[in-house]
Amino acid sequence: NFAANVSHELRSPITQIRLKGESLLYGLAITEEEKQKDISVIIRESERLTWLVENVLDYTAIERSTKQYYLKKGDIGDTVYRAVESLQATLSMGDAVIEMNITNDIPLIVHDPHAIGQCVVNLITNAIKYSGNEKWVSISLSHREDILLMMVTDRGIGIPIKDINHIFEPFFRSDDREARRQKGTGIGLSITKHIIEAHGGSISVQSVMGMGSTFTVRLPYQKEGELS
Repeated sequence: NFAANVSHELRSPITQIRLKGESLLYGLAITEEEKQKDISVIIRESERLTWLVENVLDYTAIERSTKQYYLKKGDIGDTVYRAVESLQATLSMGDAVIEMNITNDIPLIVHDPHAIGQCVVNLITNAIKYSGNEKWVSISLSHREDILLMMVTDRGIGIPIKDINHIFEPFFRSDDREARRQKGTGIGLSITKHIIEAHGGSISVQSVMGMGSTFTVRLPYQKEGELS
């Protein structure tokens, strides 16, 4: 199942990169506009390939129980900001609108910045993927007593009720026609759930068909060294 899903998803960006590279190499792209389009496709598909490979490597490490997280007390708001900034710098997210709402009074929290950043990337790219024409997503950070809340909201196609309890399962793909039009390995949300739970937290989702979804991450404030 893993090999079938991953090989299928890797084939598409690799094919596009090769075709557009050959187009440039053999002079099939004649005008400057055509050349720029080919270059844009190569960059966009390379970004997609990078995300796919990173998720695949993480998933295999999780499956082998060899995945490690390097936890330290830090500013999770800065972690989220850097992850969003890196996304906005990619060509794939050039037409997306990402709104950030981070309160100023969030205490420092023990976390692995790279891992939490990957969760942010997975949740935002997933939200944009299923947003249809309106590529808008909001990410917010707040806290209640000893719990940090991170919420990622979109105005996309929504998730069928029957799928809600399954979307964090590895390789799960909805039977919904609109959802099936989007490509994916089906491991991004599974990896995100594993990372959040490894931090002692939880993730849930609320969704209304045709109106969008909100993923809520809850992370406890813990002392440095409590997690391993």
